[in-house]
Amino acid sequence: MSTVKVLASGSSGNGYLIETDNYCLIIEAGVRLSYIKKELNYDMSKICGCIITHEHKDHSRYINEYLKSGIRCCLSKGTKEVLNINSPYLQEIYSGSIFKVGEYKILPFDTKHDCKEPVGYLINHRDFGNLMFATDTYYLPNKFRNLNNIMIECNYSKELLDLDNIPINRKKRILNSHMSIDTCVNTLKANNLRDVRGIMLIHLSNDHSNAEGFKKRIEKETGIPVIIAEKDVVMRL
Repeated sequence: MSTVKVLASGSSGNGYLIETDNYCLIIEAGVRLSYIKKELNYDMSKICGCIITHEHKDHSRYINEYLKSGIRCCLSKGTKEVLNINSPYLQEIYSGSIFKVGEYKILPFDTKHDCKEPVGYLINHRDFGNLMFATDTYYLPNKFRNLNNIMIECNYSKELLDLDNIPINRKKRILNSHMSIDTCVNTLKANNLRDVRGIMLIHLSNDHSNAEGFKKRIEKETGIPVIIAEKDVVMRL
């Protein structure tokens, strides 16, 4: 059985484990390696690598811990330049070019965020098909075919954001760097969802989201079961 487990999802940190019988792929380096070791019963042999979407610390803070432990970390050239790190275990990846990590075939794609060369990932494995992972992006410029599972940011609702008395600069940043529930719905419906078995909503705002409301709306709009990314939540792929 293949699964994805949420270690953390949000502005304080992000980390996810995709596990098959033979391998574990880490998405994001926003949680300590010691936490991942504990989750894997201290068996590091299954870890085949880590893929990172962008430079912000809630997604990359612990990359040096991973590299020092010999974990292959994959990230865009722009992300590498901003983090200013070098290691024999670093691998530069390029939007539109497929690469492999263990048994996983991975296609990076462009996302839209306030950082240098952010990416999302289309992850393929023979056991679960195609999983699309997109976070920290105010929209997706690409459409996808043959999706089987989706992990997508659903950060805020415009109505809740408008109700809060927050500085205008912070509000503008949210609008121009994160995905709203409305954009999330439109993005999902723009893709062929015929073979999608499950949707996980990730990176919800602590202040400007409504997890249960978001879940109900997207299930109604798509007819697909929805899971909210919270610590220790597991989705079967």
